[in-house]
Amino acid sequence: MTTSLVQEVPRRYVEQLQTTVETMRRRCVAIYDGAIRLSQRSGTFVEKAREVIEPAAYDVRDFVVNAVYNFEPLDNKNRDQRNTLLELYLGLSVLCIGLASGVISGATFFGTVYGTILNPFVELGLLFGLPIYAYLQFRKNSGIDETERRVWLFGVASFLGSILGHVLGPRLLSTAPSVLFLPPLVLGLLIDYELGPKDLYQDRQRLMLVAGGISSVVGYVMAYFVVGFALGPIVAIIVNLALLWVHFQITLSTLKSTTISGTDLQFGYIVAALLLQVVVAVVFGNSQFGEHPEAHEALPPVAQYRRHHH
Repeated sequence: MTTSLVQEVPRRYVEQLQTTVETMRRRCVAIYDGAIRLSQRSGTFVEKAREVIEPAAYDVRDFVVNAVYNFEPLDNKNRDQRNTLLELYLGLSVLCIGLASGVISGATFFGTVYGTILNPFVELGLLFGLPIYAYLQFRKNSGIDETERRVWLFGVASFLGSILGHVLGPRLLSTAPSVLFLPPLVLGLLIDYELGPKDLYQDRQRLMLVAGGISSVVGYVMAYFVVGFALGPIVAIIVNLALLWVHFQITLSTLKSTTISGTDLQFGYIVAALLLQVVVAVVFGNSQFGEHPEAHEALPPVAQYRRHHH
């Protein structure tokens, strides 16, 4: 009996080992087959998505190009159109004030709060998730009136600005985001039937040149008192004027559209202005803006080295 037991134990071990190897082989084959099916389905999905997105992208590109290069004169006596544009761009200037206030608060007080209670990945998720959620809410709830939409937009703009102000801090502040409200404000006042020059509205190119000239001069003077002579604010002003021109042309082309509302146009402008301001801040911003040179020189050499390289 002892001999049979000695022979049975190794046999059982061999059988168990064979069963384990066979099970692992089958699982590996199943994983391989699943990966192949997943890659095939992914390829099919990408192909179908490209078939849908590519024509839409070409249509959007053609629409934007045609809108930007449309220089037809505007109807100077069309008060409804002028009042619609006036309301839209004055609302945009208010949203830009909310965006700038968020940037400043995020770079100062709220930056400390975010650094204490929020994880960087949470901030990143909010940065991308909140605009998408707000846009989907606008599309889903068609019963929301324009006033409530603008309140939502103001809150979204302020919150996004505060997160980016916390992330970029001095770099973003050195581009003078507080003057973002000037171009849409000046454009709106020039469009006004009562305040604007009599025949300026007819020529859209001349209208934008005058609005850009006034807002750029006033904006740079205001930025100079905050950041002094720097390249960042100059580039930011030029980039935002270009954005305003494109937005104005697109807005004129979509005034009669029933699928695009004024809030959608304002939402697009705010997101684009924020992205452009971030790019300008990363490339032309000053990471040491707001620091006192005396305090920097008083630091020990090791601390100066760390501050310089971090």
